[in-house]
Amino acid sequence: MKIARFYFLIWVVILAVGIAASFMTRLSYAEFKIEDIDYSKIIVRLGISKTNEFDNEFMKYNSFDDLYMKSDLVVKVIFEGIRKTHSESIFSTVKVLDVYKGDDDKSGSNIFVYEESFFGYEENYSKSFFTSGCYNLMKKNTEYILFLNNREFNDKYMPSEIEKNTYLVNNYAFGKYNISNDNPITLLDADKKYTYDQVASEEVITTSQEILDRYGQWEKNVLEMVNASNNDK
Repeated sequence: MKIARFYFLIWVVILAVGIAASFMTRLSYAEFKIEDIDYSKIIVRLGISKTNEFDNEFMKYNSFDDLYMKSDLVVKVIFEGIRKTHSESIFSTVKVLDVYKGDDDKSGSNIFVYEESFFGYEENYSKSFFTSGCYNLMKKNTEYILFLNNREFNDKYMPSEIEKNTYLVNNYAFGKYNISNDNPITLLDADKKYTYDQVASEEVITTSQEILDRYGQWEKNVLEMVNASNNDK
């Protein structure tokens, strides 16, 4: 009888730990409603901010032409504010306004984009904003040029319609350009702490001058691409 009770208690403890872990995951993601966030209370975690830390991935393209050629879909979109937290990224809905490369049938339709940053809780339960590759979130009612790649699926997997129309931003911050506003891009101080309201308007979140310079140059290339396309119509 005592042995049975002992194993029963072990089972209860294991079950309780599982429920707690599940609850914390849900707390960190599903219940972290973006529309309820007070940006002034969110600490920005810069993540990768020095060039030499991600030469192999973030700086893998030598030119704007490389980025364009290695993107499956290049589009002008407008973000109208529909998004949700999805694991360690943000799942956003955008409307395609124009197609510069890829499936022309996407024009006028909605597609879905994983943005490589997210709001979450740290171990001490403080609320933070985490960014990958200096990426910052799209702003509501703002037009962007996005360089996107298709999601990859196992040959035996049957993706849903939403999954078929879901894309990944190619090359992090270098795959997204704001064409609605002329926002200056700012070099952040690596020794300073920022709250998200201080960086929300930035297109790139970085402490690297090299990254900022490259982004600025490629932004000019994007505008040239857009102007050339408009002149051809």
